[in-house]
Amino acid sequence: MTACNLVNFDVTIQGEQPPYPVHVAYQGHTATGEFGEDSTQELWRSHQRSLEQSAYVPDATGIVAAGSRLYHALLRSRVRDLWIRARADLEQERVDGLRLRLALHPPAVAALPWESLYDPDRNVPFAAGAGTPLVRVEPLYAHVGPARRLRVTLPAKVLIAVPDDPDELIDPDREIAGIRQVMQEIGGDYLELHELRGRFSVVQMRAKLHEARADALHFVGHGTAEGLQFWRNDRPAPAPAASLRATVARVRSVKFALLNTCLSGRSVGLTPFSSVGAQLLQAGLPAVVAMQYPIRDDAAIDFAHFFYEELLCGACPGAIDLAVDAARSSLYALNPGDFSYGTPMLWLNAEDGCVFVPSGGPASELHEAPPAYAILDIGAESRWLDEMEAIDLHSLPVEYGVIRSKWQHLLDELRYLLHQVRALAGQPAAAAYAAKLAEYKRYKASLLRLQRLLDEATGRR
Repeated sequence: MTACNLVNFDVTIQGEQPPYPVHVAYQGHTATGEFGEDSTQELWRSHQRSLEQSAYVPDATGIVAAGSRLYHALLRSRVRDLWIRARADLEQERVDGLRLRLALHPPAVAALPWESLYDPDRNVPFAAGAGTPLVRVEPLYAHVGPARRLRVTLPAKVLIAVPDDPDELIDPDREIAGIRQVMQEIGGDYLELHELRGRFSVVQMRAKLHEARADALHFVGHGTAEGLQFWRNDRPAPAPAASLRATVARVRSVKFALLNTCLSGRSVGLTPFSSVGAQLLQAGLPAVVAMQYPIRDDAAIDFAHFFYEELLCGACPGAIDLAVDAARSSLYALNPGDFSYGTPMLWLNAEDGCVFVPSGGPASELHEAPPAYAILDIGAESRWLDEMEAIDLHSLPVEYGVIRSKWQHLLDELRYLLHQVRALAGQPAAAAYAAKLAEYKRYKASLLRLQRLLDEATGRR
């Protein structure tokens, strides 16, 4: 049982000054309210500084305070009633998951750190929780035209663009090695990586995107709110957001961009659509990930590794929003006091996040059937699950509640899948057995990754 079909919970905030009108929609039901916060208020300037500094001075209390304030300001009265109804559907398994889609029209509201949104009653950070991925959308046709077609056929062609770093602060080799490691682990030709390195300009990057017929752009380098750093005439030369938009607009094959660089998601002041990420959305990309704060190189590398790991071999291969959600959750597990987990912003101008699922069939078809002799040892797997069940997570701090929940969810799914694999074991050559075995292995890999994260975060060995 794979929870890949999420239901949208749409939040729209409009207006020019507080209190801003709020409209929410969920499965044919709507509610309205008001929102009184924006980034011009001194309290939010303080919260923003705290979140930015948490990458170097951990501040779990400050992160929770900012996220809780957003939660109480947004989810009030009838809006809260509709959210409680949606959450009940999730908890009672009437829906697989809730995709929280934020359409934030006022620039001062969009500039708030929505990725910090936190339910203080349940101790759940939305951006790192299980079953509630948080995405931003830009539905106004006046600003964003039609998005390109989402789905691509495999292998998905990804251009990793890495301009030379004059300060030698970035380790692109480690980031790329992590992606190739994921490709090797899944044993399939799901990604086709192309690399562009050296002292190249934005125009040369466009030529390489054309040459590779790239489906995705993964940029590794330095950036500011105004643009990204390239080279020109053998000297560092920033390319403004407008240059990036013009570049991507002329390469129609590109569907997705991951800007793994500082401040690529931050707007310039309160000017709408001034960030690099937002302007790529205007160029027609249906999905863009960009960073709203400075991000340490090790956190950026970890995010990329976790993202591709979940995108290619997670429970729902090809789901961009769930891959970002899982990567955020992994960063949160490493250090809940470091807002690096909420630094990546995902703009998703589509009804769902299925970007890299081929149009020819379901996700389970991405995995090759194992040979007839590759039969799972049911007894050994049952004993392993017993060992995992015996691990005591109740002593973890309260902020790890979402991790405990995810751990138990994975164990429950693995028990269920193992029962199904046992029932199909008499026909190991059949497609049904192969698909179910592949699903079991994906969930097992997810649990093992979570165990490694917990060991690293808590110092257990």
